[in-house]
Amino acid sequence: MKRFDRALQELRDERPASRVDDAIKAFAPERRGRPWVPVLAGAAIAGVAIGGMLLAPSRAEARLPLEVANATAGARVSHSRSYVISDGKPPRLVLEMWRENAKVRYHAFQVDGSPLVQRAFDGRRTWVYDQQYGYATVATEPVDGFGRGPRNVDQEVALLRRSANVRVRTVERKVDGRRLVELTADYSQPGLGRDGRSRPEPARTVFLAEADRKLTRSMTDYVRQNGRWVARSRTDFEYPADIPDASFQLRGPKGTPHVDKDRERSALVGRWTTPIATAEEEGVTIRLREVAHSFRSELLIAWTGGPRLPSGARITVRDATGRRFLGYPYPVHLSKVNNPRPESSLLALNGEPTRGVVIYGTKGLTPPLTIEIPVAKPTAPYRINAPHAEAADYESRVVGHVRFSVPKPRRTDTVLDMMQRLRMTEPPGKSAAMRAET
Repeated sequence: MKRFDRALQELRDERPASRVDDAIKAFAPERRGRPWVPVLAGAAIAGVAIGGMLLAPSRAEARLPLEVANATAGARVSHSRSYVISDGKPPRLVLEMWRENAKVRYHAFQVDGSPLVQRAFDGRRTWVYDQQYGYATVATEPVDGFGRGPRNVDQEVALLRRSANVRVRTVERKVDGRRLVELTADYSQPGLGRDGRSRPEPARTVFLAEADRKLTRSMTDYVRQNGRWVARSRTDFEYPADIPDASFQLRGPKGTPHVDKDRERSALVGRWTTPIATAEEEGVTIRLREVAHSFRSELLIAWTGGPRLPSGARITVRDATGRRFLGYPYPVHLSKVNNPRPESSLLALNGEPTRGVVIYGTKGLTPPLTIEIPVAKPTAPYRINAPHAEAADYESRVVGHVRFSVPKPRRTDTVLDMMQRLRMTEPPGKSAAMRAET
């Protein structure tokens, strides 16, 4: 009898109905020739059927994960707050987001609670108030590359669509007078073992959703540590009737520097055609085209004139306090190591290729600036193979320097746009981010 009880327990443990019949058939031959087998087998089948009815989800429960995923992702208006959770500490707010159809706004915070950045997409342009660096921008582009927001709800609730193991449970809780249901999704996520190799790790997300509207009210992410589930983050949701249109535009507090990146981008090349200043050394004319200082402490200098500078040549910048900043100019774009493309690949202004440098770490730069640019003369043609060789490619040597005095660099947030328009790239073997010397 103990053997039968053990087999019956094994049958009950086989929850998928498709495997129950196979288990019964596998067990039945062991009872041949015994008169009580039909009775016990019938009892076993009845027990398994009843147990299966109790354990298997109803049709409504089976549909619920997909219904919650679709309702939450399709909500026209939502407001969410995301927190990180550490053992023994209260949850810390790291992201707050508002959504209305394609429009989105979010505020990001450091883990210590200090504000980091605010972004908003009004359906046409993206508004940014960078609280860390103290400036605002507007541009025709998606919001930070995230489409509908940095924590894409569509992706989060997709767990309910693709997870093979979602358990549904009614909980004795209400939010705004609405009864909640709990959905627990277990899955695997990439992780690293002690040997440094990638391996899957168990993960769990627990959703609390409204039983009637099927809208998610909270998501809590767990990881497995020391044999127990530990909460690491939580997002709470609410669904207001609407959000004012003005909420999806940002300008920052009064007095905040504001950059219209669309206007700046459209004026770049036109502005560069007229040099800021001109200087000559050893018969070589250098035309200063751009001096721009970003709110993130990036200093870009662009000029034309003379051949390509030799390796090791550097640009020197001094500010009003006497601090010195050094940078190496960007060469032409490299398609392969030691195989430079011709200078014709650079942006040409009035027939001359543009050269430039970006010096990072220039926080506190105080104008006016004194900029010293090396002047070179060609010595011999490059010894490179076709198809990249051309008459304009020469080796060179520094024969002197020119100096420019710049009263005030242009304040901007479009240094990256300028680099792309000038077709500047990192020099091989050297970082463009050079140190600032005092």
